Amino acid sequence: MTGEAVVCYNRRMKNYITAVFAAGLAMNGLAESIKLPAPDMDSGLTVMQALKVRHSERAFAETDLTESELSGLLWAANGFNRPDKRTNATGMNKQTIALYVCMKSGAYRYDAKANELVKVSGEDLR
Repeated sequence: MTGEAVVCYNRRMKNYITAVFAAGLAMNGLAESIKLPAPDMDSGLTVMQALKVRHSERAFAETDLTESELSGLLWAANGFNRPDKRTNATGMNKQTIALYVCMKSGAYRYDAKANELVKVSGEDLR
C-alpha cells in the first residue's frame, strides 16, 4: 500500500471503531446527552487583552463550570465556526480531535455539530 492508501485506510478504521464503540454505548444505555446552550460569541476579552492578562495558575477552584462556560470553552477548543470548518486548525484537516469532559455525573464526549455532551461512562473519572 502507498502511504496515502494507508492513511485513508487508517482513517476509515478509526471511524469504524468509533461507530462500533458509540453503538455499544447506546445499547448499554449510556447514550444520554446534555444539550449545551449556544456559546456566547460576544463575551470575553479581545485577543490582545487575553494575551496581556495571560498567566499560569497552580491552584484551581473547587466550583463547577456553568453549562454556558463549558459550552464556550468546548466551542473555542473544537467547535464549528463555519459550516465545514473548526475553530482549531489541524494540518490539512487530517487529524481527528475528540474532546472529553469528566464530571461527577460521568464522562462525556463533546459532539460539536449538535453542541452537546454524549455520555460515554457513568463513572466519576475526575
